[in-house]
Amino acid sequence: MLVGAAVVATNSQPTALAASATPSATEPATATRYVDPGVLPGAGENIDAPAYSIELRSFDIEAPIGALDGAASVVERGDRTTTTLSSDINFETDSADLTDRAHEVLDELIEDWEDDPPATVTIVGHTDSVDEDAYNQDLSERRAQAVKTYISARLPELEITAEGKGESEPIAAETNEDGTVSEEGRAANRRVEIVAER
Repeated sequence: MLVGAAVVATNSQPTALAASATPSATEPATATRYVDPGVLPGAGENIDAPAYSIELRSFDIEAPIGALDGAASVVERGDRTTTTLSSDINFETDSADLTDRAHEVLDELIEDWEDDPPATVTIVGHTDSVDEDAYNQDLSERRAQAVKTYISARLPELEITAEGKGESEPIAAETNEDGTVSEEGRAANRRVEIVAER
């Protein structure tokens, strides 16, 4: 949640402002206003000009789930909404245990669904390619299942399936052009996708 402030000018009763036609270097210029087009008021002449009061109004901006710290990202396409959880933030290292931050992200998602639940939800776990295929497949399945278990406890009526893809569906290259390891690419591939269909 971001908090901002807006400045709103509101018109009040007219007030008299002194006008200086020829301000000097040591004397600041005062506000002037044309009474008739092309006519500049003389020095010391009173002008009826509207006065404005300044009012500060605070407002809230709804940020997407997890957007502030990269815990999650949301993409909507038609009736499909895909929420992608970053495994680095939402899971303990080499574990399917959800972090406290993951609980916060999922709680927000669940709250959105309580009033307008999707027809189906598919949860898919993914890993990077660091470990053996079998290990990555198992970890991706366990992480997807952990997310399903957490959501199902709050919304047992939802139709949810969970599956793991291991390292088979990367979304980023894990090697840079110079042959070095891309940690950013690996981090992007370590994810859990929650696909909600309306």
